[in-house]
Amino acid sequence: MSEKQDEIKSRIIEKASSYMYRYGIKRLTMEGLAEEIGISKKTLYAHFRGKKEVVDEIVVQSLRKIAGEQDELLEKATTPVERLMAIFVPLLGLAQIMDKMFFEDLAKYYPEVWKKVEEARWRRMQRVAETLEGKMDTAITGRYSPAVIGNLIMTSLSSFATPANTTRIGITPSEAVDLFFNTIVMGLLDEKERSEMRTKMEILSDTKSHQNPHQS
Repeated sequence: MSEKQDEIKSRIIEKASSYMYRYGIKRLTMEGLAEEIGISKKTLYAHFRGKKEVVDEIVVQSLRKIAGEQDELLEKATTPVERLMAIFVPLLGLAQIMDKMFFEDLAKYYPEVWKKVEEARWRRMQRVAETLEGKMDTAITGRYSPAVIGNLIMTSLSSFATPANTTRIGITPSEAVDLFFNTIVMGLLDEKERSEMRTKMEILSDTKSHQNPHQS
């Protein structure tokens, strides 16, 4: 694929994901997507044979992006607070731009892609739990084995902060991750560690605001 073709494909995914995250998948048509990008339907179909392929590519790229960001942050993390941030900051970043309608449409109209999300999410949680094992020496976790803490995080994520459950109980992905973070994650820390976490999150939020000054 040429550089120009790569650029066109990137534009397609960027525009499609921006729309689908905000309004859901069902409302976007291939004709409307081509018109929005300013390309012909023939060019669009030369890159993707249908909307399912577009959706699949968006999901694959999103999963890859989260995993990459988590791995990068975990590699740099030296404290329990930084390790917890490494797991949840990438999730929160994606959840903040994704409406629950995206998950509802994905589960209803693209069950094969939905299954891919669930399988990848579970594999990722297992990887994160293995990475954290033996490294979570917070004041709270000192009273429990790393295996117990890893199990707490995994089972909580797998039962509450899931696309299926957030859709069922009617909350947004952002609300689910935020609630999980402020109850389970912050609950693993003592007051000093919670203060450190809040400070680091505020700094991160300020940094993102300066990087995206026009973001509402």
